[in-house]
Amino acid sequence: MNNRRKQWRKRLEAKGGDPQTFLLMGQTLGQMMDLADKGLAPAGAQVVKEQAESVDWGKAYHDTPHVLTQVARSFDPTLDAEHPNEDNAVGPLLRETMDKAKGIMEKVDSLTDQRTGLFTDEAMRTNELKGVMDCVLPQLESFLVELKVATDHVLALMTWGTTMHELLALAEAGDDAALCKVLSVNSLLAYHAGIARRILQATANQEHRFLHKIEQAIKHRPPRHKNAKAGFIMFVLWEAGLKDLLYSQIHEFLQAVGLHGVPSPQALGRYGLRLGLKKNTVEYPRTRK
Repeated sequence: MNNRRKQWRKRLEAKGGDPQTFLLMGQTLGQMMDLADKGLAPAGAQVVKEQAESVDWGKAYHDTPHVLTQVARSFDPTLDAEHPNEDNAVGPLLRETMDKAKGIMEKVDSLTDQRTGLFTDEAMRTNELKGVMDCVLPQLESFLVELKVATDHVLALMTWGTTMHELLALAEAGDDAALCKVLSVNSLLAYHAGIARRILQATANQEHRFLHKIEQAIKHRPPRHKNAKAGFIMFVLWEAGLKDLLYSQIHEFLQAVGLHGVPSPQALGRYGLRLGLKKNTVEYPRTRK
């Protein structure tokens, strides 16, 4: 059994991947999903709410996060220094990004108290954390908006397999179902021009059924699908190397990440097909006759 559990590691290494990096990224993605479920802490959420009307949410959901990128560069100045072009292969680029992310996570881990998870007093005097504080404090409101945008994207991806940017574009184009979806993730989008116009129109036309749907969407965040965490990790790490593994090996990898109740390899195969994930290996999930 132990040898079998190591097969995913051997195959990943044979394809040029680093198993430890994949484990760290898988665990981080799982934690991101947990954060997306909870949303921002109350104090941060209040700051974002107070500036909701002035935020260009369409731009925020589309653009690269400026402050978060600056924070990452405080730990690794080379992060995102080079922009990929169409000639670059996706897999190697993701592997390089993951390697840099691994370095950042290891550096952050070395600065934290293992008992509390907080930065140590000594760490607060380091150049890395001084750089982070100098970067974040003057731009605190923008930083919190970017955190919300990041967690909103995770929640939308794990629920509907698409980003908030794409859903918001559909909502602005007249898709009422998409409008309810984006409001269930971020109720502050009620202030967004395209959304606000549609709500005013529905109110003027007394579209009570639609207004009730909006009310329910705002009250209830999307429930997490039972296999959402496994699906999200597969979705993000697919091109970086998971597509080279057999579904039995992906199953073992997800167990190694620490996920509980990982679906069977056959169920993961069906889930991958629904997510539109294409494999490098010729492997088809079993289907019932």
